[in-house]
Amino acid sequence: MREKRRASFEYGHYGNYTTVVAEEKISALEGAESTILMASGMCVSTVLLIESYTLLCRSLSVHRWDISNASQPEGLNS
Repeated sequence: MREKRRASFEYGHYGNYTTVVAEEKISALEGAESTILMASGMCVSTVLLIESYTLLCRSLSVHRWDISNASQPEGLNS
């Protein structure tokens, strides 16, 4: 999913024209839906940890709901 960015560009740390063009070219070369360039490996590590934690929390939440709403298997009804 592509982020919505402004049509005008300011040459700061994020979203400048050079970065956008580089992301588009890398996406085209890799056949990817989108690409995000980050300033450092530490930035990438932080984003991956936060995303992994978010996915884990969602997974545990869904799993708890499935267990609490599960019906008893047939043959165990009293």
